[in-house]
Amino acid sequence: MSIIKLYAVYTFALALTLNVIHQIFVERKTHREDWTGEKSVKARFPLKEHQVNPFLCGEYTVDADFQQLVQKGKKTQAEVDSMIQLANEVQYAILTKKLQPGLHVPHPHSVTILLTPSSHAVFL
Repeated sequence: MSIIKLYAVYTFALALTLNVIHQIFVERKTHREDWTGEKSVKARFPLKEHQVNPFLCGEYTVDADFQQLVQKGKKTQAEVDSMIQLANEVQYAILTKKLQPGLHVPHPHSVTILLTPSSHAVFL
């Protein structure tokens, strides 16, 4: 069975009055072939803009900051545990496989994914 995992870092720029707030997300998309009957899934977690590069380099881990979300009552312990597990998986994959960014588009865009064959993803 072929499973494709894509890791992405992306942002939504929200204009509020004169300030621009950048919400950064790190996402893992797991694509599965249609014939398996399993659905593709995606999971993501937020990072602050200044945390992205240290996270990608392995200099920053999310554990302490995410635990504060439980203490503040914003997330349950189960939600935070899931986010930490995802962050650890993504960071481990980036570091051990020496993944590097492939494309940066600094403006709003749309992405179309063509899977032909299913082991290759083409982004337009």
